[in-house]
Amino acid sequence: MPEPAGPLQSQLPESTSAPLPPRGGRPALLAALLLAVVLGALDSSMLNLAFRELIDDLASSTTGVVWVALAYLIAATAPMMLMTRVAETIGHGRSFQIGVVLYGVTTVLCGMADDVGSLIALRSLQGFGMAMFLPSALALCTAAHAPGRQGRALGILVAGGASGLVLGAPLGGWLLDVHGWRAIFLARLPLIVLAIVLALWAVRREPLGGRPLLASLGLGH
Repeated sequence: MPEPAGPLQSQLPESTSAPLPPRGGRPALLAALLLAVVLGALDSSMLNLAFRELIDDLASSTTGVVWVALAYLIAATAPMMLMTRVAETIGHGRSFQIGVVLYGVTTVLCGMADDVGSLIALRSLQGFGMAMFLPSALALCTAAHAPGRQGRALGILVAGGASGLVLGAPLGGWLLDVHGWRAIFLARLPLIVLAIVLALWAVRREPLGGRPLLASLGLGH
């Protein structure tokens, strides 16, 4: 069966170990994975229309505000292959949960930032959280479904990610006009709480074991 094409598929690990059965079954697991993927994709474009407000409110330069956007994108993509290797060592369930919690907490803190330096640092941590949970979301989705259903399940995740990318700018622009730039982060608090709860409840952590972390990264034996 041909594998689905999409912007997320290039991050799919070549092989995954079978995870523990998800609490609530596959629908609960897919809901947890999908919500995290959509939230992460939204952040790729939600803040793009808020540059002027950020410059005025945080007394920042244009360069500083541009780095607010770039910090997330760089941190979300640059370490992704490394984090895939880490997840294979600590378990994809554990990596997904840590990534979602890190992403969620830093998203809320972004909405409370008082200066552009703090916002850039928080956006970097937010992006790193996505780099942790995205490869594991794909691995968990693949491992939880039979080969005949993997394409459909992965297609749902890919569609969710694409929808987040498309809807990020208009949704961010609406929140900016109505409530200001901080609402771009804080208005999603209920969804973030739900994402964390689902990640901690529906996704089961694999027992630690296998090769040491440094060895799996090619840094030790």
